[in-house]
Amino acid sequence: MQPPTLSSAQVAKALVKSGVSKHNDRYEFIFLKAVLAGVMLSFGGLLSQVISASPGLAASDPGLLKVISGFVFPVGLVMIVLQGQELLTSNMMIFPMAVLKGAIPWWSLPLNWFIGKSP
Repeated sequence: MQPPTLSSAQVAKALVKSGVSKHNDRYEFIFLKAVLAGVMLSFGGLLSQVISASPGLAASDPGLLKVISGFVFPVGLVMIVLQGQELLTSNMMIFPMAVLKGAIPWWSLPLNWFIGKSP
């Protein structure tokens, strides 16, 4: 029976393959995905702030308010993952692996980071 998880070598190969795939994306597509990811993350943060600004709940049960606020912030991250958008942090993990493996040219690393960070 096959184990339910991947080995370290399989994960590294998958990340390099993902880096090659992201390297082949058009630049405006990368920029748009980064902008949309920022909007979605901001939506999660705004939702958390709106929840935590409830004066009635803050006075009666401040602990519950913090728990609810903590539960709704990841909504933005879930939206990013489900819609396939890209955060700069994922590119900072994937691109160096692909560059060091020699699967993509070295210049694509700073270029992708610049385009992904621009928004």
